[in-house]
Amino acid sequence: MGERWMTALLVLAACGGGDVREPAAETETGDEVMAEAGPSLSELLGSPGETRSADQLDAIAAWIERWVKEPGTPVTNDTGKPTAVALSDWLEASPDVSVELCPFFDELAEGDERARLEAAIRVGYPLGMAAATIDDPDADPTGARVQVAGAEAALHWYLAERRGGAPASALMDRLQAKYEADGGLHAWYAERGIECGDADAPREPSYRRAMLGD
Repeated sequence: MGERWMTALLVLAACGGGDVREPAAETETGDEVMAEAGPSLSELLGSPGETRSADQLDAIAAWIERWVKEPGTPVTNDTGKPTAVALSDWLEASPDVSVELCPFFDELAEGDERARLEAAIRVGYPLGMAAATIDDPDADPTGARVQVAGAEAALHWYLAERRGGAPASALMDRLQAKYEADGGLHAWYAERGIECGDADAPREPSYRRAMLGD
C-alpha cells in the first residue's frame, strides 16, 4: 500500500541501525512501570501477521495511546524487543490495521529537523494512526481523523523527548502552541488545507511552510 511500510525499515534504526531511540525515562526510583492489566504485550500482539480479535485490537490501541504520551516510561514488555520495535513490527505485519504515511510529515523530517524528530515522526506518527484506525475502523486512513491522531501522537512523543532534555524543534513547538490553543490539531490541519494523497503529486503551498504557519 504505497508508503505503508517505509516505517518498518526506518524503525529498524531503533535496534541499532540508526539513532532512533525511545526517550529516557524520568523516574525517582527507576522501577516504575506503566499500569497494565490483562494480557501481556506479547499476548496482545500475537505472532507476526496473526489476526487479532476486536477486544485485542481495542487493548492494543489503549496500550499505544498511553505509551506514546510517555514513551520513555518503563513498561512491562515481555516481547524481547524494544517497545517501539515490537509495536512497529506488529503494525507492519498486521492483517487488521494499515496506515498511510502522508507527505506533510515526510517533508517535516527533511533538513535540520530530521535528526531530532526521527522517532516522533517515524514511530509516534504511524502508531498514533494505528490506534485511531482501531478506534474507528471505517475512518479513511488518509483523512483528517486518522492523520491528526498521528500528528498528535508525534507531538506527544516530541514533548516527552523535550522533558528528557532533547533539543527543541521550531516546527513542533509551533504545533504544541496550536494544540494547546485549540485543544488539539484538527483546527490547524483544516486551516492549513493539508491533504493526504499521492506522494508524487505537486505540493503547493509547501507542507513545510504550512507547518511553520507562513
